[in-house]
Amino acid sequence: MQILEMQSANTGTAIKAFFKLETAEGIIIDGFKVVEGKNGTFVGVPSKKVGEKYMDTITIPRPLKESLLKMALEKFSSLGSASPAEPSYGDRPMPAESDEPLPF
Repeated sequence: MQILEMQSANTGTAIKAFFKLETAEGIIIDGFKVVEGKNGTFVGVPSKKVGEKYMDTITIPRPLKESLLKMALEKFSSLGSASPAEPSYGDRPMPAESDEPLPF
């Protein structure tokens, strides 16, 4: 697997970056996040809002998720202080900030 199109979030929230993941089979999954949580940095999987809650749309086994976190942190650190002129989410504009609490 490999990380594609990681973009700094620049939102002033716990979300630090967004990225796509390509599996060894060539499947591209959009909507991953690098998140700075109260217990450390983690990878948030794609999710959708259902009612008032956010639900993960995929499940990743713990060993694979740990490997993904290591890859994501390496890629994120390589972004350095360089950031895009306008934050983006893949090839779509990043959603506007909201006062809603984060789902994690």
